[in-house]
Amino acid sequence: MKAATILLLFFCAVTARAVENYEYFGRFQSLRGYTGGIINPNADILSKKKISLGINKFNVGVLWGITDGIETGVHFNLRNITPFTAFDSENLGRKADEISFVSKVRLFDERDYGFDFALGHRRSVVYWVLERYFPEFYDITLSGGIMVRYRDDPGNKTKLFFTLHRTRAGHRFIYDFDDSDSSQNIGWRFLLSPDVSLDLFLTDFTRYSGFFDNFYFGASIIWL
Repeated sequence: MKAATILLLFFCAVTARAVENYEYFGRFQSLRGYTGGIINPNADILSKKKISLGINKFNVGVLWGITDGIETGVHFNLRNITPFTAFDSENLGRKADEISFVSKVRLFDERDYGFDFALGHRRSVVYWVLERYFPEFYDITLSGGIMVRYRDDPGNKTKLFFTLHRTRAGHRFIYDFDDSDSSQNIGWRFLLSPDVSLDLFLTDFTRYSGFFDNFYFGASIIWL
């Protein structure tokens, strides 16, 4: 019975029209922990009282939707915080520094204004992101914004980012560009059910250095 239910959910996901599945894709996590594409944030917010778990290679993120307009959570690289070689304050302090706290607030909702606009935070970075969905133009979504680093960066503290999505019934193609390191990334997010996605990402593809360095394979799960 359980297997039949899973198959039914998967069938519904891959046969539905893109516009019907569009709302599900924006709730999944990026490689930096916040909801988004590959590494860039989007203007979507995890729904109220929902919890999201994202695992891509060694990247692990946990998000909680406080309200329908606010999300918060933590993100870390599992390889960087293990093993705990010594339980002293210095070692634990270094491990704690590897944990990133993320948060995002949606200020404008597309249902009311025709576009989404959000303000977010991760480590020493604050960002603003604007997003617009074009259902009549190949189901394309354009989003972009500004990231400002307010400490630990003696150089240019203001960077831009841009993301393009094309959403189909059971998958979403993602391209994003991050000005902070001039990286370009492409990937696909496959919808296994409304609350489960399978992710396949190729990061920084213009500076390819190897399969295990550039490819990320993982999943995002939403429950409650």
